[in-house]
Amino acid sequence: MFFLSVLLLLTTALAIYIWRFYENTKRYPKGPRPYPFIGNLLTLDFFKIHEEFAKLTKEYGSIFTIYMPKPHVVITDFEGVKEALVKKGDDFIGRSGIFPDTVFQNVENGGVIFSQGENWREQRRASLHILRDFGMGKNLMEEQVLLSAQDFIAHMSSIKNKEELCLREPIQVFIGNIINKTLYGFSYEYDKCSRMMDAANELNTLIETMKASPLIFIGQLFPIIHKIPIIGHFSKGRFVNTIAGLRRTIKEDVDRALKSYSVDQEPECLVQAYYQKMQSNPHLK
Repeated sequence: MFFLSVLLLLTTALAIYIWRFYENTKRYPKGPRPYPFIGNLLTLDFFKIHEEFAKLTKEYGSIFTIYMPKPHVVITDFEGVKEALVKKGDDFIGRSGIFPDTVFQNVENGGVIFSQGENWREQRRASLHILRDFGMGKNLMEEQVLLSAQDFIAHMSSIKNKEELCLREPIQVFIGNIINKTLYGFSYEYDKCSRMMDAANELNTLIETMKASPLIFIGQLFPIIHKIPIIGHFSKGRFVNTIAGLRRTIKEDVDRALKSYSVDQEPECLVQAYYQKMQSNPHLK
């Protein structure tokens, strides 16, 4: 009798859950039919999601919902994205707050990319203001690009064997130096750039590994697996360790930029300008 009562209770609870699940789907734009507990995990190829989006756009239009298993509303046309993120931007300033986004943050709800709410708005406003001051979109930035281009051409001209020439690393240094000069106020010489290239290669390997790891995706859906020995290491731990190394490199560059900064002088890079604004804006700390 007890077993029958428990079975009846579980069956009733399951039926209520399924009913509420499908009632909840009515709140969202139409999309592929989800299943309770797993959503669309078995019906969509999430490793080729761009191809799935193209198919779903033809069937459901430019706005539809997929379940992973939580509902995600997808917008696939320019006008829809513009309306959501520009015209109604304040309604879409939230973030997922899940791995791997959180491990890129040095402080809770920090940074420009993964922060949210008022903090994100202030971070974005300050960053854009600083970049404009440093000539983003103006002649000043153009001059910086031209100087880096001249260094690039000089380096390429100095290479004796031009028959077997790989452009990958020189171009990375060329672009990286423009970014580095803007952020930290210094650039690398082409024959002394191993530190920057090591960091770039490490970041690229990290991203490719995360893209190819099913455990990353499963961990986003079921975070409990991060606490399981061995599985937790491959789903999260190894990536956290790699990101910690990249964060140390960034901190060294930030410390180098601030070491040459004085409150009596005009900021020479984004780090110095950002530090200056931090003193008067609590949202930037």
